[in-house]
Amino acid sequence: MKKRTIGQILAVTFMPLTVVNANETGASDDNCNYSYELAHSVMEARQLGVPLPNLVKIADGNELMLALIEEAYSKPKYASEDYKTMKANDFANDVYLICMQHQKASLD
Repeated sequence: MKKRTIGQILAVTFMPLTVVNANETGASDDNCNYSYELAHSVMEARQLGVPLPNLVKIADGNELMLALIEEAYSKPKYASEDYKTMKANDFANDVYLICMQHQKASLD
């Protein structure tokens, strides 16, 4: 099975909703905010040392969450609280940016 990128999963998950809800203000923002919060939580869990199988179990087959878990756990774990916070913020910001770019592309 081919590994999907976070961007591909975001596109499959949210783009149909974006097109359907194009006239509703905030619909695309809600999707990206959800992705941001989920990414932040996953990276926080990674930085806190939550075992990988625990998060996979929580994901319960959710493709977006599984992709975020895989990506987060491929990153280093840091000891400094400041670095942990910074990495969770950076990871979530990266996911938000990917989401925004995919939503913009879907509307073009």
